[in-house]
Amino acid sequence: MKPLILCLGLLLVTLFTAGCASGMLTAVPKPTVPDYVSLQTKAATAEFKVVYDLRLKDLGKDAGSGQKIEYAKPPKRRTDTITSAGADSVYELEDGAYVCDNRSGSLGCARVDVPPAVLNRLRDRATGASGDFKETRQVLEITAYCYLSPNRGNSRPLPDDNAESCYSADGVLLASSIKTGRFETTLLATSYSTVVSDDDFRLPATVLNLPATDAPAGPNPNPLSALFASHIAANVPNDADFPLFLDRDLTKYFQGRYGKVVRVGWEMLREGPTQTGIAYPKYYLWVRVSNEDTLLSEGAVRAAAIAKERFEVTDFLDREHIRQDRGVISAIFPATVADRILGKVGPGE
Repeated sequence: MKPLILCLGLLLVTLFTAGCASGMLTAVPKPTVPDYVSLQTKAATAEFKVVYDLRLKDLGKDAGSGQKIEYAKPPKRRTDTITSAGADSVYELEDGAYVCDNRSGSLGCARVDVPPAVLNRLRDRATGASGDFKETRQVLEITAYCYLSPNRGNSRPLPDDNAESCYSADGVLLASSIKTGRFETTLLATSYSTVVSDDDFRLPATVLNLPATDAPAGPNPNPLSALFASHIAANVPNDADFPLFLDRDLTKYFQGRYGKVVRVGWEMLREGPTQTGIAYPKYYLWVRVSNEDTLLSEGAVRAAAIAKERFEVTDFLDREHIRQDRGVISAIFPATVADRILGKVGPGE
C-alpha cells in the first residue's frame, strides 16, 4: 500500500510541476489601485447624480443631519444641501455661479461672482492635491477607493484632523469624513445615477445679481440694498424680543451641548446683522458659558436670525480650539470679526 501512495504522491507532484512549466497555473495579479490625482481628473469629466446622507458631529455627539445632492454634467454642476434650517443650491453654469435658497421663506436665486476657493467651500468639496490609499469599500455595491489626506481646512491641523474620501473608479465621491478638531462631517451615498437631465440645471426662480460680499447690513448705495433690508426685516426679531430670544436660544444650545444647566453671557463682535446674498442674517458673538460659578467655555459664535422668532447657532469655536488652530476662524468669520476674535483669544501655542 505504501509504495502505491508514494507513487500517487510523486505523480501529483509531477503533474503540478508540469502544469506550472506549461503555464496551466498563473499568479493572480493584485488589484490595481487608481492614483488619487487621476481620480480627481476623471471626476472633472464624469456625468452623475448622487444623493448623500449628511451627518454632523461635535465631540462625537450628533449635531445635525440632512441630505446633499450632487449633479454633474460637465461643465455644469449643481449641489443641493437640505437641513432642518432649510434648503439651498449652488449652480455652476457656463455663464457663472448662482446660489438659490428658500431660507427667507420664499425661493430666490442670486448670481454671484465667487472665487473658486470660496465656491469649493460653499460646496464642501473634500478634495485635495494628494491622498494616501487606505482601503476599498463597497458603497451601493460599487467598489470605492478610499484615501486619507490632511484636512486642508486647517492651517495647523490637530493630530486627528484628516479628510477621508472614497471614490468610484470614475472619480465620483461616494463617501467622505472630514474631521476638524472636535467637529466631524460625513457624507454617504444612498443613490447613484449616471443619467442627468439638462432640466436639473434650470434655475428655479428669478435671478438677482448680488455681490459676493460678507458685509454688515446698513446704509448701502447698492440698488439691491432694499433686497438685503427685506431679508433682515423678515428674520430679525424686534428690539424688545431680540435679547430675550437670543438668551433663550443660546442657553438652549449650550445646555444641549453640555448636558447641564448653564448661564450664557454674550457680547456682539460686530454690531448689527450681516447679510450675505439671500441667506439668513448672521450675528457674530463672543460667549461665556458657566455652570454656577464654574466657567465651562468661552468662544466665538455665529448665529442666524430666523423668521423673527428664533436664533440658530450655526458655528461655535471655543477658545482652546482657536488657539490650537488660529486659521480655522477664517473659514467661518469675516476678516474684521476674525481680528476681534484673535484679540480675545490671545497668543497661540
